[in-house]
Amino acid sequence: CKELGIRSKDEVQRVLNLEQTSLDFSKSFVGKVGLLPIFGVLPLMKNLKSLNLSHSQMESPAVTLLARIMARHPSITSVDLSFNPFSSLGVQTLLEAAVFNPNITAIELTGVDAVASLTRRLDERLALNLKTNK
Repeated sequence: CKELGIRSKDEVQRVLNLEQTSLDFSKSFVGKVGLLPIFGVLPLMKNLKSLNLSHSQMESPAVTLLARIMARHPSITSVDLSFNPFSSLGVQTLLEAAVFNPNITAIELTGVDAVASLTRRLDERLALNLKTNK
């Protein structure tokens, strides 16, 4: 936060516990700038399984960055991105992450404005990943 010139929040400080298995930012307004330090720490959190960034004002460029992190993350399985203002471009990058990383089995997109056929393809891929992991 200090390097980025962002005022630190308690929720971001909790991210620094690299052993956590879940992070929930749904009850705090992270905002576009607040996502940067979170994204910087996620690759270091080798035990992270679930991440909730619903209501975080994430647009497609931020979702694309998150999808790149998810694609290579060793343990992430579930991400909630509900009620964020991103579009089909963001959903496409999430689909690519799910193809690349079969550990990803759940991505919640309630309230996201995306093409239904693309969302359906993502759901199908997540179901395949879930079946493969059982």
